[in-house]
Amino acid sequence: MNTFLFEQILDIPEKKIGEWEVKHKIVPKGNKLTIVSLRDAIFSGKKQQSAILDFPLRLHFLHENGNTWMSDTPQEVEGQKEVVEKCKGHVLIGGLGLGWIAKMLDRKPDVKSIVVVEKEKAVIDLVWKHLKLEKSTIIHDDLFEYLKKTNNKFSWAYYDIWAPTGEDVLYTHIRPLKTLSKGKVAMNRILCWAEETMLGQMRMNLFTTVQTMEDEKFGILSLSDEVFHHHYRFSRTTWAFKNWVRQVKPNKEKASEMAEHYCSTYTDYEQWSYVWGAWEKRSNDE
Repeated sequence: MNTFLFEQILDIPEKKIGEWEVKHKIVPKGNKLTIVSLRDAIFSGKKQQSAILDFPLRLHFLHENGNTWMSDTPQEVEGQKEVVEKCKGHVLIGGLGLGWIAKMLDRKPDVKSIVVVEKEKAVIDLVWKHLKLEKSTIIHDDLFEYLKKTNNKFSWAYYDIWAPTGEDVLYTHIRPLKTLSKGKVAMNRILCWAEETMLGQMRMNLFTTVQTMEDEKFGILSLSDEVFHHHYRFSRTTWAFKNWVRQVKPNKEKASEMAEHYCSTYTDYEQWSYVWGAWEKRSNDE
């Protein structure tokens, strides 16, 4: 089993404010912890990985009404390694959480300043003062609203204000946030938590559609217009592609090529809309 170097940088006491709470969990030496889960490996292309602890590990968890929003487990830390490596200059962070990203970036010499936007005052009160940051500022605001009104420009941005990792988050959060970020941070310098996992799910969804599109019972071409339009609410992230398949009826080679284009441009709204915007419109839009 590979060695996994894990640095414990947080020291936030257990406390509860309203619906929000920071809790600790001690994982004894010798326990096995997941670093990259099988699910993440399937969808993101990373190698599945786990490690055996050679020292006791105190983990932090941020709960809302008993439900976990964030932790500093090795799995979560591994998922944010790219953010720490890439971000420099003036950085915008959407979502404080336990402050792990802010803490790591605050220590980097090539990070000049950090603005953290957090919607929940209780989270700020639980976490912020314990981070002891030197280059960071906290703003109590909703990230969507902050992006609408700020004139500040940033070198990099990292957004993490959602808990689910299903592909619908691409539609509800990631693409809208990237769209609001135009003129404030370059599109290719916006990183989003678990985005590659979500895009992996979308890619699998689309290529399953391609491979089964001509199936007389289950294929997308076999559905009546009524059933297909009803299907929108369950697959709004991929609906435009499926609409294109139904209308154009491409061969599988062309459909596969366009499925890849769809995934690679989906969270860049301008690029995606240029090709796919017309196919997103439904004939029975209300």
